[in-house]
Amino acid sequence: MALFNIRRLMILFALALLGLMAYQLTVNVTNGHAWVRHGIEATEAQRCVRNNGTSAVMSEFNSRNLHLLCIDPNTSSLFDIIVSRVYNAMDGGKQADMITGYKPTTQDLSAYVKGMFDKAKLVNLHFEPGEINFFVR
Repeated sequence: MALFNIRRLMILFALALLGLMAYQLTVNVTNGHAWVRHGIEATEAQRCVRNNGTSAVMSEFNSRNLHLLCIDPNTSSLFDIIVSRVYNAMDGGKQADMITGYKPTTQDLSAYVKGMFDKAKLVNLHFEPGEINFFVR
């Protein structure tokens, strides 16, 4: 009986460690909309998320879209990258396809998040710098 409890504790400890590991996300950049419609803002949005991580992440209702919100500490600019179809890759990592990246007209994070509450909700997810990799395909 004691051996069973020790094994159970070891499994719980291993699961807790896995939960503390970084959540890596690979974003496939295949959609030209971001650059055609938003130009350099799409590149600046990617750079912000890559270098600074996310300030907030929002999930759209009835969709698999995520909004990766980032504030550039140098310019205080707010950026929104919308990714779709988060799925597990064969290697066990998380992947998504980039829809667009831009600088919203509202540059106040709390006001922007509040304005999106009719179509999205905040999720308990945060990416540190370097945890999101962008690949142009």
